[in-house]
Amino acid sequence: MSLDKIKEVIYDLKQQVRGLPVHRYGTITALEPLTLVLDGERGTIYDAYKNCAVKVGDRVSCLRQGTQTIILAVVGGGDPTVVMVGGVVYEASGVIEVSSTAPFTAYAPIYSRVLSVPAPYQPPPGWDFQVTTYTSGNRICLFNLDAPTVSGVMTVRHLQVANSTVGTGASFLWRLCHV
Repeated sequence: MSLDKIKEVIYDLKQQVRGLPVHRYGTITALEPLTLVLDGERGTIYDAYKNCAVKVGDRVSCLRQGTQTIILAVVGGGDPTVVMVGGVVYEASGVIEVSSTAPFTAYAPIYSRVLSVPAPYQPPPGWDFQVTTYTSGNRICLFNLDAPTVSGVMTVRHLQVANSTVGTGASFLWRLCHV
């Protein structure tokens, strides 16, 4: 094989490699327009595509292909107690106290009831709450979201195992999630 042919093959390989996506990390520097700086580079990338909610100062995982950059996930930085969606800041998680005397439907040893619980706020479009047990006295309980949050109300299914006592209070953790 001649030297010219080897150079041509190497050039073709370089062109193919340039077209492959590359994983990079970066830092969000502005939101309007969405701007970030990739680690090890001085230049700023404007109007990157995003697959998650971000805020200024967030460390992000990105996929770069050619001139396009897609933000895949937030990997650190920023305030973990809030989420920014569409330029609006939302509380990321919390605890809701449930005080209900609604009776259980018995399928011994499983007892079930559906509760309408005020949501901390109406989640933005494409987002909803995930709920899990926090405290329930001496009972084994499970909460799960039974339907999307509508008009600031969450419909939550409450299950108890081996105990039909209604009790007066329990609480569950909630967190805002992209659906």
